[in-house]
Amino acid sequence: MEKEGKKKEVTIWNAKNFDEFLGVLGEKVDLNAFTEMKKKLTVSTMYGEVDLNTYDALVATKLFQYFQYGIAYRVGKMIKKQDSNADGNDIKIVLLEMARLEVEYGLRPITHILPVGGSTYIKADGYLFYGKRSGKIKSMRYEEHEEKGAWTTKCIVETTDGTFDGVTTERANNNRMSDPREKARTKSMRRALRKAFPIGAGDEPLIDVEESIVARPSEQVQPPIKIDKPISDLSELVKKPKEVAKREEKSKAKIVDTSSVKELYRRINEREDKSKLIADIKAQYNIKSLALLTEEQAQEVLSAL
Repeated sequence: MEKEGKKKEVTIWNAKNFDEFLGVLGEKVDLNAFTEMKKKLTVSTMYGEVDLNTYDALVATKLFQYFQYGIAYRVGKMIKKQDSNADGNDIKIVLLEMARLEVEYGLRPITHILPVGGSTYIKADGYLFYGKRSGKIKSMRYEEHEEKGAWTTKCIVETTDGTFDGVTTERANNNRMSDPREKARTKSMRRALRKAFPIGAGDEPLIDVEESIVARPSEQVQPPIKIDKPISDLSELVKKPKEVAKREEKSKAKIVDTSSVKELYRRINEREDKSKLIADIKAQYNIKSLALLTEEQAQEVLSAL
């Protein structure tokens, strides 16, 4: 008599459907009634009010697009760089939260949201984007003073729901591209906007991490890990997109046209000291044009701004 294979235990993590999930929890629900109720319950999204069935479909569609267009691959590399022990489930949880934030608030992965510490971190640009898109920001101003090279800045944001502020102090460091006044403005603005629009504020690390974790390699909490291949944990779910593979093949070329370089151009053009900044970047990397920056170098510069 052949031994029957052991039946895999169903847990909340491997439940294939809602019925199995409820079974693990020891709960019983009339699924037909539940399905009908989902049609009546609504969620606010960037597309307007939708029922729960539509909401689930929107989140699933965003997840599919992340894998289709290489966003999942890039986010996975960022997570692996911070924590070499992160697995496919860790990456999928972060991607799921990113999809939810994009559906509900229009915030885009990497541009507005970063993976940090196994969770999501909304950048200052993300809060500002949502604030402007919502139409709730009435005014925003800064109060600042400089003392012995340290800039203390207070950002005051007036919205339709009230007035909120954020304060920070930044000092100059050895990085020639680091502008303490600009950093103080960005941090104070993010803190004020996070109070005004508390999107995910309860789940993220309560620190400013745009420069401490995802910025200069010398200051990262985890040592940087070079990854040349697709993340093995996700290899069964998605193949490396052709455009990503081609971009990596060209990373050693003299001229690299990547999203990071384009973003760097945009950020520099917004600066009043762009001429000096461009000269400093060229001198630091010994290049004649910003177009010669590699993807890694562009990301490093962006993190330091």
